[in-house]
Amino acid sequence: MKKISLLIFLTILLFGSPNVFGQKTSKPVVKRKIRTLVKPIPKAKVEIENWKVFDEKDLKLKIAFPKNPTMTVSNTVLGEPEAVKSSIVQAYVNGNFYMVEVREYPENFLPDRLDLGAEYGSWLKTFILSRNKIISEKNYDYEFYKIVEFVYQQTETDVLIHRAVVVGKNLYQMIIQIEIKKNDNLEQVIAKNNEKIKKFLDSFEITEKSLDGSTIY
Repeated sequence: MKKISLLIFLTILLFGSPNVFGQKTSKPVVKRKIRTLVKPIPKAKVEIENWKVFDEKDLKLKIAFPKNPTMTVSNTVLGEPEAVKSSIVQAYVNGNFYMVEVREYPENFLPDRLDLGAEYGSWLKTFILSRNKIISEKNYDYEFYKIVEFVYQQTETDVLIHRAVVVGKNLYQMIIQIEIKKNDNLEQVIAKNNEKIKKFLDSFEITEKSLDGSTIY
């Protein structure tokens, strides 16, 4: 009963006439307008890009990043006692993602050939990129070695430029993923970011390799 009485009381108080408990009031009812305060969504802060060369002697490479990258190292077991060591160096800046990976294979695991970058590219296209939209692909020389490059899309809102080369027992992969912003098409976003693409990919350098292409690792 108490709950019912309370409900009746609240109903009268909220929806009843100005005569509350039989007492008249001479004050007019003032209707208040409720205003909703809408806060604008803040724009993402633009980071200052400070390009510096990442020089890692253990990985035998140099490459420029727009800010200090992070590095993670993992091992994938191929079969006792063989394992692949994977070192990933990456940075995310202003909607773009930069990454270089070094896979160190066991001794005598890879054939001693200089065109393995192109061969890896064929495998990559067949088994990894088959579901992606490939825009372009090409092979070109990196001294004695063959680099493969793919430009492809995983979604409609990004484009990736992916290069790979095999030197000795190491596979090197460089990837830059660029966000396609609203009102930009693929060609426009690549053109707008062309300087950054070149700064990253063209700065890649393997610091320890033979002068004649033979394996030194």
